[in-house]
Amino acid sequence: MVRFASPLLGNVGEVRRALSASDNSDGWTAIPLIGRVSTFATRAYVPKVGWTMSMGDVTAQITQNDNNRKVPQLGNAPLPRAVTGIQIAVGAHNLAPPITRVFLIGE
Repeated sequence: MVRFASPLLGNVGEVRRALSASDNSDGWTAIPLIGRVSTFATRAYVPKVGWTMSMGDVTAQITQNDNNRKVPQLGNAPLPRAVTGIQIAVGAHNLAPPITRVFLIGE
C-alpha cells in the first residue's frame, strides 16, 4: 500500500486540476506504508441501518432523504447525509489483526 502526496496546493482550483490530471506524477511523492497487503475492507455507517457493506443500503437512504424533501414540514431542512462514517480495515501478512480506522463524515 502506497500513499501518494501532491505538491503544496494553494486553492480549490489547483486541487481539482491535480485530481483530474491524467498524469499525476509531476511533483508527487510516493510513500510506501504496508507491504504484502492481503485484505482491504470498507464499510459505511448509514443512520438507522448501522454498518453496512451494501451500496443498496446507501442508495435507499439517499432516496429516502430525497423523498423527505417533498414533505412540506421537511422541505426547507438541509438534506441529511446518507453516510455519516466510513470504516477501513487493512490486513497484511505481518499483522495479526488488521489495522482498522473509522472516519466520521460531518456537516
